[in-house]
Parts: sequence; C-alpha cells; structure tokens
Amino acid sequence: MKTEFLVTLSKDFSQLLTQAYDYDVDLGIGEEPHMKIFKAHSIILRARCSYFKAALSTEWTKKDGEMFVFKKPNISHNVFDVILKYIYSGKASLEQLKASEIWDLIIASDELLLHELFEHAQEYLICEHSTWILSNISSILQKIVNHSCQKLQSYCIHAIVKNPNLLFSSEEFINIEEGMLINILERDDFNRMHEIDVWSFVLNWGIVNTMELKVDDDMDKVDNVENWNESDFKALSKTIKKLICHIRFSEISSDDFNSKIKPYAKIFPHSLWDDLQTHFNSKCYSKSTSLLPPRRRISSEILSNEHVSTLANWIENASVEQTSNTSPNVFPYIFRLLYRATRDGFDLEHLHKRIGSQPDIIVVAKVSGGNGEIVGGYNPAGWDKRGYANPETRKSFIFSFKSGSESSNNMNNISRNRIDNSDNIAINAPEQSKSKIISKISRINPEMADRVVFDSRVSHICFGGSDLRIGGILNPKSGYTRSQYYETKIRDFQGLFHIDDYEIFSISKLS
Repeated sequence: MKTEFLVTLSKDFSQLLTQAYDYDVDLGIGEEPHMKIFKAHSIILRARCSYFKAALSTEWTKKDGEMFVFKKPNISHNVFDVILKYIYSGKASLEQLKASEIWDLIIASDELLLHELFEHAQEYLICEHSTWILSNISSILQKIVNHSCQKLQSYCIHAIVKNPNLLFSSEEFINIEEGMLINILERDDFNRMHEIDVWSFVLNWGIVNTMELKVDDDMDKVDNVENWNESDFKALSKTIKKLICHIRFSEISSDDFNSKIKPYAKIFPHSLWDDLQTHFNSKCYSKSTSLLPPRRRISSEILSNEHVSTLANWIENASVEQTSNTSPNVFPYIFRLLYRATRDGFDLEHLHKRIGSQPDIIVVAKVSGGNGEIVGGYNPAGWDKRGYANPETRKSFIFSFKSGSESSNNMNNISRNRIDNSDNIAINAPEQSKSKIISKISRINPEMADRVVFDSRVSHICFGGSDLRIGGILNPKSGYTRSQYYETKIRDFQGLFHIDDYEIFSISKLS
C-alpha cells in the first residue's frame, strides 16, 4: 500500500523560501531602479520548471562565483512571488492579486512554461474577474495572439458573439489581429449584427491597416473612394483578402450592396464578384456559388431562417411589397429561446413559471403529420395573471407556415371572427428552397383588442379568444396530454390537431 504525504512535502519545501539557506540563484525581478532580488535554489528551479532547466544549464545565465545571476525585468514583484511559491510548494494563492496582475501572471507563466499555473490563472480570471475581462477585451485579444490561452480566448470570443459592441465599438478594434478577427467572423452564431455593419467594420479595419493608403495623413480618403487609383484598390485587396471571404453577403440587401459594396468592386477576387453579381441580380442565395450561407439566426428545431425573416417583417408591420423586396436573410430582431416543449415539458403550468408576463413573445407549434406545417402567434404585451389583454396587443397576429405550391391568390381566405383581413400578407420563401413556403398571417381586428391574447395558467395559451389555442382541449385523443394539442376556428386553419413540439421565444430589436 502506497501512502502519499504531499501536504507535508509542500510545507517543508515552502520553508526553503523563507529560510533561504543554501540558495545559489539570485533572481533579479522587475526593472531598475525597482528591481527586487529573489533568492532560490537551482536544483528546485530545474526540477520544477523546464524554462529554468534550460536557462540554468547554458551560458544564457551569468554566474558570479558559485551564484547564478538571472534577470527578468518583464515580470512584476507580486506576480513572481506567486510563481516562486507555486514552484516550491505546488500552491497558488491568487486572491491578493488584482485582475491586471492575474493577466500578467498568465503571460508570465506561459513564458516560463508553467502550464499548470497557466491554465489555473485563466480559469481564475474568468471566474472571478469577468467584468474586468469584458472591459479590456480588445487589448486582451491583441496580446493573446502570442500565447496559447485557449480558455480565455474562447471566453472572449463567446462574449463578443453575444455582445459585438464589446469589440466593434472599441477604438482599439482596428488593432485586432487578422487571425483573431477571422475566428469571430467565421462563426455561424456571430449573428447579432447586421451583416452590412460587419462589412463596414471589416472594410474600415482593412483601410486603416493598409499602409499604402496613408489614412493617418489623409482621413478624407476613407470617404472618397471615387478618388482612389488602381494601386489603392490593389493594396486594400491584399490587406483584406483573407477576411472578405467570411462576410455573409447573402444576408445583405440589394440597396446596401449597390451603395456600400459596389464602390469597392475592384478589391474583390473576380470569381467572388461574379457570384455577387449573380446573387443580387437573381435576388436569391444559391449553393452553387462561392457565397457563404446565412448565419444561424435562431436556436430552433421548428423555425428556419426564412420563417424568422418573414416573422420579423410582420412584426415591423411590413406590407406585401416591402416583405417581398426584403432580403430573406435579414433579421432585425434577436429571437431568444425561452421554452421548448420536447426539452422542458408539455406542462403549461411549468411553462408559465418560465415565461411569466414577459412581453414580446412568439409562440410556434409544429403540427404532426410530416408535412412541416407550423402555426403560432405573436404577443407583444405578454400574458398577465388575471387573463386580461393589454390594449397594446392590437399589434398581435397569428400565422401559419406550410410547404406547397399554392398561389398567393388562394392564401387570403381567412375568417373575420376576431381578425381584420385588410392587412393579410401572403409571401413565398426565396427560390432556393426545395419547395415554396406558404406563409399566412391574420392580424387583429381593432374592435376585438380586448380578446387578443388570453391564457389559463394551467391549461392553455390562447390568441383571439379561441382563434388559436394551444392546450386546453376537452376530451383529447387517448395517449396525449391536453397541452399537446392546438385548435383554431379560423377558416383554412380550422380544426383540432396534435402537435409534436412547440417553442416560445422572446424577441428584441437588433440595434
């Protein structure tokens, strides 16, 4: 039987630092005139640190008699004190360090090849000083390039994906390293900015980082591209060539393409520009081109990008013409998943505890039967506990999506029971879809605003009294719970149906 007494061992070795007998290394830490001498033992440094093993075994380190003399001006006293205690005892106490000092510790431990301390310091900084990281994220990403800080890098990139302003609104954005910017741009979930804004930031980054353009001497050059010569475009093309292929041009509108991208046509590779011309002339995304597909705008098992784009336009109260002319991949809203029945349960009481009276809610349900039909409703006011509707909910609507080739002339045949048909919208999905998506919307009749939305907190979610209701069905078929049904009395929607799943999203405007 083997017994380990590591605590005692650690304690005994720690005493060598405080008692400092038989030491043979003078470590000069910090810059003159504030350099501090730390005394240490070469045998321990060699055994515990491969950096010192190499440094103390070559002419790299000077000797003064029997003493090694080693200087590290780029490490602070407080940081090296933690490092030395770790080397001797295997313990690291970071509580006394400021956030900036822990960042310095990460850099120093990486340089000294102290991998265990290096990983621990990253975890500690993330857990205990996340606010400091977010406040200094641009400078961190600039310095992190030369260090394999995978944990910290992943944390920073994830934070930027959730809140792009952390980086893109920073004055230091132009100093971000190209590879780090690519790591962000290539992510499919980097979706909280309009893609035309992504293009603008990347373009500005390229212009500022193209030395030949000399924008520091001529700031007007940025806004006067019509005065550029061939060498200006060629220089910018060279700077931006690795970034430009990560822009999701398929999400950009024709107007923005013509006004904000076309003036820079000469910086694009010929094949990419030809594909852009084809795309914007045909107004559809095709997998046969080199254009990247749209970013993933929503975490959903039910809705596609096309559905989200349509819903966003309806929320904006777009007309038929406006909706049809909008890029099918432009999303002015963030859809945040609050609830998924197959994940969180079909129990509506549980659901209400999750969503409460939160406003701006989209409910979508997937109908059984394999035809891909989706029904749902938009509630901008939220459901209150008393079951009364807020007058502001006159903007609410219900909708249906299903695959088919039905013409738009046959889509507007919807009842006026609670609905005002004067603003019905019926649009088709973009041409690249394998089959067209028949989209139907029924908006609120203002006279019925007091019955727009209602819910029973234990049985059903309801729009328009009983125009669309999820759950709360009497005498359900055997084997299904009440909340696994929806029913509607709207013509073309009418009936009682079993649903496979439903999801609830909160939505917020994309700034």
